[in-house]
Parts: sequence; C-alpha cells; structure tokens
Amino acid sequence: MNISTKPNGTHVVFEISGDMRGRDFAELLSKMRESAYTNLIVDLSQLRYIDSQGLGGLLYSNKILSMSGKKLTLMSPQQYVKKIFSDYSLDQVLNIADPEPVCC
Repeated sequence: MNISTKPNGTHVVFEISGDMRGRDFAELLSKMRESAYTNLIVDLSQLRYIDSQGLGGLLYSNKILSMSGKKLTLMSPQQYVKKIFSDYSLDQVLNIADPEPVCC
C-alpha cells in the first residue's frame, strides 16, 4: 500500500494506492492521528484490493479518530469496495462519498 498526503484548505486527503491489508494500517492510522487537520479524507479510488483486516482497520480508525474529535471520510471507492461496504452494512457506519466532499 502506498500513501500520499495532500493538504487541501480545511482538510487533508490521504491517497491510497495498491493493496490494503491489515498489516498496512499502522502507518495510515499513525499519519491520520498525527495530522493537525480534523477533517480527514481517505481517497480509495486507486485501491486495488482490501482484505478483512483492512476493513477492520477502517472501522477501528473511524472509532479512534472520532474519539479524538476528527472526522474520517472515505472517498471514491471502486465498485467492488462499495459492494463490500454495502454487503456488511459498513456504509451505515462509515462516512463514504463519491466525489471529494466539501468540508466544513
């Protein structure tokens, strides 16, 4: 998994490319927790694969970040990722947006 960080006014975008596995999450969560921004967007448009631990990592990140006053938005997931979110009702728990959302 590759992560690039792009500050954008009132929020920061973490662009994820490649495969997201559970073991990759420590780096992403660390970057999100260290960010001075409260509006965090994870761009999933270039994500090729996500495993169950990766899904768990997204849920865990959402919980940890919200407890520290930050808002996590997942942006532009590919169709198969949207289906996984829907099949497991994760779209009811996670904030998911197709285009880049306009933050606060």
